[in-house]
Amino acid sequence: MKTGNMSSSHLKSSLQGWARGIGIEVGTGTLRCLSVERKGGFLQINSLSECPVLADDSENQEALRGMCSDIPNVCLGLPSSSITDMFQNIPATLRPFAIDRHVQSQAHSIGSISDEQVIYDYQVMEGMNDGQKSLVISMVKEGVFEDSFQMLRPLAFDTHQVTSGTMAMLNSFFALEPHAAVSKKAQVLMLLREESTALAVVCGGGLQFACTLLFGSRNTVVSLKSDASNGRNLLESELNNALARWKEAQGQDFELSNYDIWITGDGGSGMQRFSDMLSSLAPGIEINMLGLPGNLLPKRDDTLHGELVVPFGLALQSIWEGKMTISLLPEQMKWLEHKKREYKFLRFAVLMLFLGIALLLAGVMLRINRETYVLENERAELDRCAQLLPQVEELHGKMRFQQKKMLPLVEAIYRSHCYYEALRIWQAAQWNPGQKEASWGIYLADEYAFARSNGKNEDESPVPPRNGAPTANLFDVQEPRPSSTTSASKIINVNDLRILNKIYIGGIVPMGQSRFKVLKDVQEKLLNSGAYVNVDDRSELMTEQFKGSFYSPWLNFLGGNSSALGSEYATFLLELPLSSNFIREDVLRKNGN
Repeated sequence: MKTGNMSSSHLKSSLQGWARGIGIEVGTGTLRCLSVERKGGFLQINSLSECPVLADDSENQEALRGMCSDIPNVCLGLPSSSITDMFQNIPATLRPFAIDRHVQSQAHSIGSISDEQVIYDYQVMEGMNDGQKSLVISMVKEGVFEDSFQMLRPLAFDTHQVTSGTMAMLNSFFALEPHAAVSKKAQVLMLLREESTALAVVCGGGLQFACTLLFGSRNTVVSLKSDASNGRNLLESELNNALARWKEAQGQDFELSNYDIWITGDGGSGMQRFSDMLSSLAPGIEINMLGLPGNLLPKRDDTLHGELVVPFGLALQSIWEGKMTISLLPEQMKWLEHKKREYKFLRFAVLMLFLGIALLLAGVMLRINRETYVLENERAELDRCAQLLPQVEELHGKMRFQQKKMLPLVEAIYRSHCYYEALRIWQAAQWNPGQKEASWGIYLADEYAFARSNGKNEDESPVPPRNGAPTANLFDVQEPRPSSTTSASKIINVNDLRILNKIYIGGIVPMGQSRFKVLKDVQEKLLNSGAYVNVDDRSELMTEQFKGSFYSPWLNFLGGNSSALGSEYATFLLELPLSSNFIREDVLRKNGN
């Protein structure tokens, strides 16, 4: 017979963080409480308490309150004989909701046998064959649960879990013997009690079968005092029946030829006798002792404590370290316990939500403050600009006023420039050395002088003549001008000042078929100069008074023969719109001071 041994005083944890829990085993005549703490990825046993189970529940509650002080998580162990376990092989691809419906139907079929309500839970574990899973279903009557749970109900524990001693034994086995638990070789675990023995079969990391044998430590003691063959026969019968039931559940082709046996429990002196019986019944089968190593306890020793396997497994499940997760709590209590367990995460989530909202609001406030600061600076800048606007408008008004004051002078200079350019361009257009026929220009005036000379009552330009002197055309025909006294009294209104836009050139051309060509050539040369936008013959604008006054010098040259103008010479009057102007129309049109 082999016994396990652990050199380390700590067990590694599969989870991180801190947690404390306690396992309470009731129903074997002794009330055992074992507390476990998870810290830094390791498990440590903090305390171990034992006391006899009393008939008075109030005294049991006081004992539990003293043993479980300041420990929030509690797992209570029920006797395996009061729990019904079912095992089924299911396809690995079966979906969770289908498993839920199947387990619910199984529980209802079991509960329909009696009038009492059934509490059930299940767990899916690794199967022995590929493509299959092992479905473990545990059920207990509600009356049995109430009888065992009434001691814990008045105690202010935060978390409750209830499971069987068999599941607690498996939790200890997976934690203490991890290599054997995942082996493909079947491991038969036997939890020896006074009246019965809980048997479980583990293979490939999953629970494959469990049942209760009607053979306990009392039978072993009786066998020691009387005929040992009776006890051996009873044990052999129970063991063979249990293994036969497992073979039947696995199928007809299943053969169990090689397996290991693990013995644990509180059999006392009968444990060795029980082991000897098994060795004689199953020769060649390796018998092992499963127990909590003494070096893990607060008071360290060198022995294996089989009686502490169940409370240790319960303590592991109380802090969610156990491989078995079946908890036989009513649905309402299970929901409340889940709510309590998840409350800290909910509280953390709410805290993070409010923290996120606070950070978001802080970011929004910072952005608003930053934008407000920028807008305030821009508003201050706009206010300063608004204060300068009246001054700018005043300066613009003064500039416009000064510009308008200069308009008469600019206009006078501009008109002289226009006359000069017109004479220069006309001379270039007239001169053609190889041409026999030519035209002669005898009249040059701006649009306003032409309107006055042509006998129309148009307002003249406000530019006054110098010293009241008369103005002359090309042939020194003088026009009467106002006297200096009248000129001095005339006020120039710059708002009514007219801008020169046209020049008129009048003249004669010899009669004949070529006169149209000559006049057309002159018009093209004037237009190609770029100074004018268009050149039109506007002879129809000339009145008889205009012709008589301004063509009289040419008539004197012809000897008074006025008919020559119509027979030998033809008159023309060209209208030349200026292409550009030095004076901007917007300056003239704006109202100034």
